[in-house]
Amino acid sequence: MTFTSVGFLAFFAAVLIIYYLVPKKYAWIPLFVSSLLFYISWGVTFLPLLLGTIVLSYFAALKIGAEANAKLKKLYLTLSIIIIAGCLVFFKYYNFLALSVGGVLSKIGLPADDITLRLLMPAGISFYTFTTLSYLIDVYR
Repeated sequence: MTFTSVGFLAFFAAVLIIYYLVPKKYAWIPLFVSSLLFYISWGVTFLPLLLGTIVLSYFAALKIGAEANAKLKKLYLTLSIIIIAGCLVFFKYYNFLALSVGGVLSKIGLPADDITLRLLMPAGISFYTFTTLSYLIDVYR
């Protein structure tokens, strides 16, 4: 579903109406569900990655916000950044690195048959990764 399609316009209108009908306390629910539905419209393959990022960032933010010990707070932030940014780095650079290493290995006579994973980049991974990291850093501060 692209932003310029009639389907998106109808989807957006429905979400907007539902958002204003729901009590403010629960307004996050239709936004969350509609965000997942919009993401699924691009494909369900990477939904577990998105949900994993959401769950990890939620619990990391709770731990960071509740922790009084500055060192533990920094540890929780650091671990969550490594895991979340690690997913982005993996999807962006794995195949490039594998092809480079494979080229070097084949030059020195070692087998390097098809070490790439041929993965597509998940839709919006850079956006939601950096948004999540920004949120966690804000909670830390």
